[in-house]
Amino acid sequence: MIDKIALLVMSAGASRRLGRPKQLLECRGFTLIGSVLSEMEKVEDVDKYLLLGSNCDEIVHKIDLQKWKYLKNEQWHLGLGTSIAEGIKNLKEDYDYVVIVLGDQYRVTASNISQIIANRSPEKITMTYNGESLSPPVCWPKRYYQELMGLHDDSGAKEVIKRNQNSIVQITNIESQYDVDVEEDVEKWEKWVIRNTVS
Repeated sequence: MIDKIALLVMSAGASRRLGRPKQLLECRGFTLIGSVLSEMEKVEDVDKYLLLGSNCDEIVHKIDLQKWKYLKNEQWHLGLGTSIAEGIKNLKEDYDYVVIVLGDQYRVTASNISQIIANRSPEKITMTYNGESLSPPVCWPKRYYQELMGLHDDSGAKEVIKRNQNSIVQITNIESQYDVDVEEDVEKWEKWVIRNTVS
C-alpha cells in the first residue's frame, strides 16, 4: 500500500517582529511565500497545502495557488501551535504523513523535503537538524496527530517533540536555519534572491 503524504506550508503569522506581512515581501518580482511555494511544487508524490491566517485574503489574491489547496486558521493570533493543530485536523483522515515546512524557510529545497520523506517512519518523527537545533521541516506520521491537534499556543510543537525525544530521526540541513523575522533577515533574503536569479 502506498503511503499518502501531505506537504503543508505554514504561513499564518502576522509578522509582528517585522511589522509588515513577510509573506508578501518582494524582490525581483518574487514574493517570499511565492518563492517558497515555487520550490516546494517540485516535490513529487505529495498533495500540497498552504495554511494561512493573518492577511489571508491579500495573500491569496497576490500569489499563484493553482497547484495548492489552502487552509485557513481563524485562531492564527493565538500562535503557531493552533496553526499546526488546524492543519492536522484538516488532513488527518486522508494522510499517513504530514510534512510541515515554514513559509519563510526560503533556502529549503525540494531535495531536502524528499530526503526527509525518504527517511520517514510510521513510529518516529523525522526532523531537520540545522546545525544548532532541531527544526522544521518535519515529517509527522499518523500516530502523532492526536497530540498535534491538542496544540494551542505559540510554542509550536516543541512540547510534543520533547515528550517524544527518543523517537526522532534527524536529517542534517544547515539551510533550514535561514528564515525571515526581522529587517536583517529581509536583507539576507534579498541578497539570496539576487544571487539565485538571472538579471
